[in-house]
Amino acid sequence: MKFGARAGLAVIASAFIAGSAWALWHALSHCSIWISVHDYGLATETLLYADPHDVTLELLDGEGKVLAVARTVEPDGYFTVPHPDPAISDCSTNEREASTQSGGRENYAQCYKQLSRWTSRWATSVQGARFTSPQCNLPQVPVKVTSDMSEWMLWWVPLPHVGGVPYRRVTLELNVDTRTCRAMPAL
Repeated sequence: MKFGARAGLAVIASAFIAGSAWALWHALSHCSIWISVHDYGLATETLLYADPHDVTLELLDGEGKVLAVARTVEPDGYFTVPHPDPAISDCSTNEREASTQSGGRENYAQCYKQLSRWTSRWATSVQGARFTSPQCNLPQVPVKVTSDMSEWMLWWVPLPHVGGVPYRRVTLELNVDTRTCRAMPAL
């Protein structure tokens, strides 16, 4: 009986280790991205900065090579970074279909899987950006990159808002002043 209990624990431990290894691999090879641009030229009495609209960012590596192109989605002003393959794009079509059409969730999940794999290949390599807006064009804006993988260890938690398939979160932050048309250091 002792051998059976030990064997059972060994199987459980092995499964947990294998699951953790898979979760770590998935978080390293799939990521979501968030881009935040602080425009100090839009400051008011109550705001230190605001979010600019109608912005295009060419995200650059250390050698100035374009890794991806991000654009604001208007009128909301958040950024999307579409995949270069138009069939994948930014998954927004699949996202809208997810709740209204049969198979929509599966289509969105497959699209996001491909988009997140592509994003994970370049997101942490971003070092600068070309900023283009109706008010100002800046050829080189420094970018602060933050990467967070803190949730990969929760892959096994069976709750809808915790656990599940783990993704690395990458945040890109830029500071500009469109009033004076200058790049500001990333803080």
